[in-house]
Amino acid sequence: MKPETVWISILILFLFVSGAAAHRIHVFASREGPNVEGRVYSSSGRGIRADVRLYDAADDLAARTQTSENGTFRFDGLDTKVTRVEAVTDDGHRAERALNPVPGGAPSESAVSAPEQGIRLRDVIAGLGTIAGLAGLAHFWSTRRRARGGKT
Repeated sequence: MKPETVWISILILFLFVSGAAAHRIHVFASREGPNVEGRVYSSSGRGIRADVRLYDAADDLAARTQTSENGTFRFDGLDTKVTRVEAVTDDGHRAERALNPVPGGAPSESAVSAPEQGIRLRDVIAGLGTIAGLAGLAHFWSTRRRARGGKT
């Protein structure tokens, strides 16, 4: 097999593997008294359509709705003590967040779930791997050019 074919295959594989993280979804939810609102979004931060379900402490379905085009949702006037929010896309991707139940009908409760933030170790490793891969490709092409008698 020619070295060009190997490198092109590796490059194509790299492009497909890096896109796999785009399928991960997240859900953000907050409570204001008997209302729950939030947003479902992809790893890129873009809001996505999903089926949103609220569950009570007994893990029974308390309410259900669809997100808007930009991924937002809202439930008004809930009587039950909702403890979990779950979002499911049409293609089966799923995310969930825990909510503290409303204690004794308290008028307000602040946000208890937030989007993931910060730099994760796997993101740093992926970035370093990308840099190393690109450096390897540059070295390969420069070595190949020199071996053929081209410019350095």
